[in-house]
Amino acid sequence: MKFQYFFLAFALVACGPKAENTGISRAVELALSGRAAQPEQVDPETWLNGAEGVLMAIPTTGWGGLLKSIGQNGDRVTWAGMDERSVTTQSGIVVATRGMGFDLYAADVDGTVAALAGGPTEYQRRFELLEGDDDIARAELNCTFERVGVETVTLATGQYTAERFKEVCLNDLIGFENAYWVQEGGKMIQSQQWISPNLTHLTTQSY
Repeated sequence: MKFQYFFLAFALVACGPKAENTGISRAVELALSGRAAQPEQVDPETWLNGAEGVLMAIPTTGWGGLLKSIGQNGDRVTWAGMDERSVTTQSGIVVATRGMGFDLYAADVDGTVAALAGGPTEYQRRFELLEGDDDIARAELNCTFERVGVETVTLATGQYTAERFKEVCLNDLIGFENAYWVQEGGKMIQSQQWISPNLTHLTTQSY
C-alpha cells in the first residue's frame, strides 16, 4: 500500500447527522494537496516496521501525515512522523505536541478520560501553551461532555460503527468544541481536538 493510497483513505471520514467536522474536512484537503509530513514515495508499512500508526493533521498549518508510536509510558503514547514532529496522547487524548510552532506544552486530560469511561460530565481542564518566546501561558477551562449518537466512520481499513461524543470547554477568553468517535470497548478511532489558540484543532484517525 503506497503513501498516496493511505492519504486517500484518510479522506473517507465520519458520516453522520451533523456535517460540522470542518477540521477533518480540511485535513482531507491538505492530504490531497501533498503538503504532508512524509515524502510522497514512502511505503507506509515499510516505514512503520511493525509499529502502531495513526493519521494526524493540523488543518490550519497544512501539516499532516502518518505518525508511528515511538514510546509509551503507562497509558501515554508518543507518536512521531518522519519530520520528527511529535504528538503525545493519553488514552487517545492529546496531552502535548512538539515541533508544531505554538505547541501544546502540557494538558490535563483526566476529566475527559473519566467522562469517556462513563464518569462525571462536568469538569475542569488545564492547559499549558507555548508562546512565541518560549514562554508558557496557562489556561483553565470549564468543560461539559455529552453523547451525540452512533455514526459510521470510514477508515483506511474499512467502515466501523462508533459512538460520537462532544466536549465543550470555555473560560472568559477561550472556547472550543472537541469531538471523539469511540467504539464499543473503548477504542477511539477518530477525533478532532483543540491544542492551542494559534493551531486550533488537531485531527486523528486510526490507521
